[in-house]
Amino acid sequence: MKGALSVAPAWLTQAVVRKPAPVASPRPAPRPTMDMVPYATAAIDAELKAVEHAKDGVRNDTLNRAAFAIAGFVRAGLAPERWARDHLYSRAVGAGLLPREALSTIESAFRAAQPRCVPQRRT
Repeated sequence: MKGALSVAPAWLTQAVVRKPAPVASPRPAPRPTMDMVPYATAAIDAELKAVEHAKDGVRNDTLNRAAFAIAGFVRAGLAPERWARDHLYSRAVGAGLLPREALSTIESAFRAAQPRCVPQRRT
């Protein structure tokens, strides 16, 4: 039949249609294995929430900014590195970034980050 549309086989449709990103489950505030100052804890929590709620089109940029900020706390000795990387990765993938993209962005930020200065509590 000329001009008639044919339906693609199911296997082909499944191969080309991108699956929706998994929905990120809410996560509790950071609870690292080492003692962190309240300022660092609050800042890291805010960065992780930004990654978790990042919208399509700005996810990688949001992850890059957050990873750079958090890596600064790691470099200052205020957060454990493995813990920080794991939380960044799980939030980024949960928000819809591809695993390889998330790992690459996190690695790049950690390579470039410098230790952050943290305000001291006044006594």
